[in-house]
Amino acid sequence: MKFNELGRSMVEMLGVLAIIGVLSVGALTGYSKAMTKYKLNKQAEQYSQLIAATISVLSSNSISSLGGDHVSKILEKMNMVPQSLIEDKWYDAMGNSIERFNAGTQAYYIHYTGQKAGGYVDSNSITSCVNIFEIIKNYASESSLYSVGIFDGYSITMYSDRYCTKNAKCLSQYSTKDFWNMCQQAYDIYHNGTGTEFVQTIVFK
Repeated sequence: MKFNELGRSMVEMLGVLAIIGVLSVGALTGYSKAMTKYKLNKQAEQYSQLIAATISVLSSNSISSLGGDHVSKILEKMNMVPQSLIEDKWYDAMGNSIERFNAGTQAYYIHYTGQKAGGYVDSNSITSCVNIFEIIKNYASESSLYSVGIFDGYSITMYSDRYCTKNAKCLSQYSTKDFWNMCQQAYDIYHNGTGTEFVQTIVFK
């Protein structure tokens, strides 16, 4: 006597589930990459606006002429700071904190700390680090931009085209590969425990 088999066998069902699992992983990976790219583009937009605004203010006012008032406060009063940075309490699109301060009346600093709200540094900090260097390089010829550097157990400072010397490469001469190497080294030093922070500093004068 033969019976009609209705439905699917267990092996077939497991096969279907396996296929769905593989497709889901692929979809999640693709979504993750797309979101990272979106955040990097947003981060680039935030830093471009912030740097351009700083240069705009300093092109017509020296830091000393501003009477010691914090440059960041002036930028905020003039509504020249990306609203997303203010709303997120100065964390950029990649979730990294940004610090800003005047060094007396001589210089204005923007620190990208590479640290998330929880105080940790992850591998995305390398990508962010390179992204920020590439953005700053676009402003290498601006007179108010002094230098950009990265610090963590070792330090590298790249000077803008106006302030670099014959004995050192100008910021505009560095390549994306150079930026990757520097950011990777800083990240490795931090995670090896020989560095205490992961910081990029933009200096304006």
